[in-house]
Amino acid sequence: MASSSPDQAVAPFTRSIDHLLAEFERIDLLIQSRVNQARRLQNTDEFRGLYISEEEVDELLRRPTGLPRWAAYPSADAESQSRDGAVSLRGQIAARAAESALSGMRLPLVEL
Repeated sequence: MASSSPDQAVAPFTRSIDHLLAEFERIDLLIQSRVNQARRLQNTDEFRGLYISEEEVDELLRRPTGLPRWAAYPSADAESQSRDGAVSLRGQIAARAAESALSGMRLPLVEL
């Protein structure tokens, strides 16, 4: 994914659907990051989900209330790359949306 430098011109979105598709791509990268993390954390125990082990009970009790399981662990490389790609894409989308606004292009998602 190419990132734009400050001296490069940013192309505005020419259609609202292009903006939506770019945002969907960013969301896909975030989901991919979380799926990779969940797979890394998942036990291969054949009885997973049928019982709660003593270790899992202890882990649940140590966690702050409401903290999702994936949030308690550092991300691995694939997760970081997906998340970093999403962050980079977010910046690109924001720059293009700003250019679109300057050119008079209406982006309903931004308005929402």
